[in-house]
Amino acid sequence: MAVQPWIRSPIVKAAAEADKQILCQKPFSMSMQQAVEMVELCERHNVQLMVNQNSCFVPGFLAIEPYINAEHLGEIYHVSITCNGFYTEFPERHLIPAMQVHHIGLIYKWFGEYESVYCQAHGHNRSIEDGETISLALFKSRNGVQGLLSCNWAFLADSGRNLQHPHEEIRIQGTKGAIYGNSDDMTVQLTEPEVREIKPSIEGTWFPDAFGNVMAHFQESLRTGEKPITHGRDNLHVVQTLFAMHQSASSGQVVLIDDISLDGDYDLSPHPVHSADDVTILQ
Repeated sequence: MAVQPWIRSPIVKAAAEADKQILCQKPFSMSMQQAVEMVELCERHNVQLMVNQNSCFVPGFLAIEPYINAEHLGEIYHVSITCNGFYTEFPERHLIPAMQVHHIGLIYKWFGEYESVYCQAHGHNRSIEDGETISLALFKSRNGVQGLLSCNWAFLADSGRNLQHPHEEIRIQGTKGAIYGNSDDMTVQLTEPEVREIKPSIEGTWFPDAFGNVMAHFQESLRTGEKPITHGRDNLHVVQTLFAMHQSASSGQVVLIDDISLDGDYDLSPHPVHSADDVTILQ
């Protein structure tokens, strides 16, 4: 389901009522009430709902996952993802749910739930209420891992000298080693039992294989009955986190994820969100 978030609810309802399994493009929603509504609709009709957080299925990122552990890196204490470019007139208007959600979801997959965020944002030539185009978020996960998510779509520089999507830079630091690189070229640097460098084999590229891997995973989940990695209910934590980041940027304060209620009226949608009963969308 690749339609814009604000018109999704009626389509999700129609699909669920027709007993269709649903793969929904990110951002899952830019409205908390809508996100919860769509998850509950699918649960009520017992259909599978997966969110296309395709950064979680990028071949280069999958290749380093066997090394993201204490055995190889020791205590992992810092992570960063940096992404630059220039693209300010995107439909969602807000960078955090439009693009940074990729990295929010990836960190969630690797290190579990977020505990808190402190975010600074700017809109380049507009207010962040009208839509941020740069977001820098310090985060802390519940398991103690800390890090920085830097996403900048208002970077006026030579395109060959930035970290443009899909070549954003990832760094993971531990007490025994580090991982760094981008989706096409990842390096694992270890210090124990001896100093060595590993270049994981990467089979495929961000485009199109991240999308293909998502679809293959969804089909396998339907075949086995197992919950997909980026399940709709689990993705509500990602939605909470993106609202926490925007709230932090607006207030200048650290925001706890637990303070972003699933019952809250949080909404960053640039257009009115259609209710699930609005059948005009289906015509």
